[in-house]
Amino acid sequence: MGGVNHTLMKQGQVRRGQLGYVLDTPYTWSYYKYMSPLLLSYVARLNGFRMPSPDMPFTYCDLGCGNGVTINLLAAAYPHAQFYGVDFNPDHIRAAQAVAEQAGLSNVTFITAPFSELDHHDLPQFDFIAMQGVYSWVGGQIRIEIRAAIDKLLKPGGMVYLCYNTLPGASHLIPIWKMMHVFSAGVKGGSVDKARHALKQIVALRKRNTAFFRENSAAGPYVDNLAKRDPRYLVHDFFNGCYEPQYFADVASGFADLGLRYSGSARLYRNNFRNIVSSRHSAHVEQTESVEEQMARLSLVRNESFRWDTFIRAREPVAESERGTLFDDLRVAPTRTGAEIIMSGTFSIGRRHLTTDTPLIAVLMECAYGGKMSVAEILSDARLSGFDRDEALSAMHDLLAGEVLQTILRPYADVQQEPQGQLRFAERVSLALLEARHMEEGKTYVSAPALGAAVRLSFMNGLVAWATDCVDMPARTEHIAVQLTKLTPQRAAALGLPEKLTRGWINEQVTRFDAKTLPWLIQTGVFVTDHG
Repeated sequence: MGGVNHTLMKQGQVRRGQLGYVLDTPYTWSYYKYMSPLLLSYVARLNGFRMPSPDMPFTYCDLGCGNGVTINLLAAAYPHAQFYGVDFNPDHIRAAQAVAEQAGLSNVTFITAPFSELDHHDLPQFDFIAMQGVYSWVGGQIRIEIRAAIDKLLKPGGMVYLCYNTLPGASHLIPIWKMMHVFSAGVKGGSVDKARHALKQIVALRKRNTAFFRENSAAGPYVDNLAKRDPRYLVHDFFNGCYEPQYFADVASGFADLGLRYSGSARLYRNNFRNIVSSRHSAHVEQTESVEEQMARLSLVRNESFRWDTFIRAREPVAESERGTLFDDLRVAPTRTGAEIIMSGTFSIGRRHLTTDTPLIAVLMECAYGGKMSVAEILSDARLSGFDRDEALSAMHDLLAGEVLQTILRPYADVQQEPQGQLRFAERVSLALLEARHMEEGKTYVSAPALGAAVRLSFMNGLVAWATDCVDMPARTEHIAVQLTKLTPQRAAALGLPEKLTRGWINEQVTRFDAKTLPWLIQTGVFVTDHG
């Protein structure tokens, strides 16, 4: 299905608050990196499942896509794939579609519908189905409807990603959710007003160290952090009509009924037990008959409050003897901070602390530089001839888990000392998001085609990037100054900007951006040279 499509439910079917969803306040505009198809493909391979190359066409569905930031950025990064975003809130879908249309994306379709009505839409079967922050914020009946939709729409070999609050660790959040509702009862205004009022009351209880906070040690720091969050986050996390954190064992059992197996965590370091389980508990966790039972025990032992799980519709993982070849077609390259981590001498992967000053890591980093070689080519390189292949592959996985390396979709671009000619965003979705929300959000995300993902930019880096798009280098300061005049003094202070926004200060920001950020954005394909 080509082209941007916006399918609305019939007039009158969507009512504010239907099924307990908050409709009067749109969610925050955020990109979620764990939803990357390339990352999910690597996770499945890491746990023994064979996956097609990310360069091949695939289908992807985001259930509960919000304002469509992630799905639009992914659609730009994978033009050979088809993306679908589903959300119950028509305001979300309208915002997502507006960005897609401005960006000229032809491979994304948006649908306004509850999960129970997906049968009414002409959807394909999917290679990936993702749910960011949905599964523990709906009731049991809707979770049944979600699983029914997945059962119908997921291909053989397809993957499901979901993040959710987890019991037992999130048990203290249930009373906070209830406090939000009780303390806002009778408050006039919209959901944001109610959330602010309720949080103020909860913070007061926290300061008085009431019994709930004395007896729930994790609740106090959590509330302290909530006070710093965007009110829209509070609304969507605590003002929906349902909040039900899940035990991993129950989630896995529900997907097992559909023929789906646990296929790993999108948080890479969590895929190796040594990274997250102490030696005291390793035997209890590992000596079980299935990976699902291992994960259930681990979640309980660690008192987990959040998980980033994937499940796959597959038969059995491949034999241990074949797993080393599952990564052959992937590419890896240093992260933006990879070289700094190597220079520091050590890096941590959960509980483990590793030394970077080893001959093997030095050779792996040299081979991975620029992402010019596939994993198969790296492991076959003559520079690694003195090392065991399995040892080299294991070290590579550690570097990926420690975010020294990352999987990439295509090689990094070469960066000249001085960019020749004007630069432009490689994908127009980057500009569309900047124009739509940057001044309101105070941050932005830009499409990085080499990564098959997106890069987050701070407020000032976003402004300079915006000015860099098809603007003569000397004219960028004026472009930025015009945008800054739109800020109220209160908004500028909230963004941490100086009281006086002089041309000299702006020039300093541009110089810093050119030295530290622009080379990375060129390397990862965010910017390309505009040849007219």
